[in-house]
Amino acid sequence: MDEKTLARFMAKVEKQAEVTSPHVDTPCWLWTGAKKAAGYGNAWNGKTVEITHRMSHRHWNGPIPAGKDVRHLCGEPSCVNPAHLTTGSRRQNMADMVRHGRSTKGERNPGSELTRADVYAIRHLWAAGMSLRQLARRFPVARGQIRRVIAGESWTHCYMPRQMPPLPVETRHVGADHGRAKISDADVVAMRWRAVAGESIAAIAVDYPVSRPTVARICRGDGWKESGGPLTRRVRVPRSDGRTAYRVEITRPTPPRCADMP
Repeated sequence: MDEKTLARFMAKVEKQAEVTSPHVDTPCWLWTGAKKAAGYGNAWNGKTVEITHRMSHRHWNGPIPAGKDVRHLCGEPSCVNPAHLTTGSRRQNMADMVRHGRSTKGERNPGSELTRADVYAIRHLWAAGMSLRQLARRFPVARGQIRRVIAGESWTHCYMPRQMPPLPVETRHVGADHGRAKISDADVVAMRWRAVAGESIAAIAVDYPVSRPTVARICRGDGWKESGGPLTRRVRVPRSDGRTAYRVEITRPTPPRCADMP
């Protein structure tokens, strides 16, 4: 910073008389000017608006390495005391937030629907034999979130009981096994063979309780990928009268054995 920028900068710095942070031995320099929502100050550095603790570090401590954060050793976001600033990785910066009690994990996250007590209850109830379905009905989160809490993939800072029953293998219901499927594998195979024969998507959709876009996706293989039958796509072919016709191309060849042909 040049002399003019430095003078304007220091005019908005309040040097504390006493040490207020247990993590450092010297008082903080608190920024009293404009601040962001998280408490970090910002100011004009002569060229653009910059975060004030980065300005302070650059002026008194030296350049900031590329890709590095400026960490607050004191845990006070508005502090610009160069003795309280050092560079480090993003992981180190996040660890500082946790150590200083400023992280938004767990209950501090404004979007959290669970509390620490809920997490303890979920894990202990699972250990006592309650099912995922019963837990999801009891707490205001989906079954997938309940699974992550039990597995320790979320709320990792909370206590985990030693004796935890293993989670059931997660199965993915596709095709006819899906609870809301309106057609069967045989229907899918029949649709695909009718498309190979040249029938239009509209004509095929008339015979099944699904929409024309769904029939088109099935015939292309974008849906019901595990089912048999040849896959096709429709290619536009211009005609001499200006209208558009369609040609059917097979993208997955007809199986050598036509056992799945209706």
